[in-house]
Amino acid sequence: MSGYGQQPTGDRLESATLVQSMESTKDTIVRRITESAATVDSADVQAAAAKLTAAVEYRFDVAKADVDRIMAGRGN
Repeated sequence: MSGYGQQPTGDRLESATLVQSMESTKDTIVRRITESAATVDSADVQAAAAKLTAAVEYRFDVAKADVDRIMAGRGN
C-alpha cells in the first residue's frame, strides 16, 4: 500500500488510472444529459434526465466497487 504522499505504482496505478478514466467518462455523460435536458422545457424530460443521471452515477459506483474488490483480491 502506498504511504502518505507516495504515488501509486503497478496494479494500484492501473486501478487509479482506470477509476479516473471511468469517473471522467461518467462526468461527461452526466454533463451531456443535463445540458441536453436543459434545452427542453418539459417536466417529463427533466424527470427522465434525473433518472438517467442517477442510473449512470449508480453504475459508476458499482463499477468502482468492482475495481476495488478485484484489487483487494490481488492483495493491493
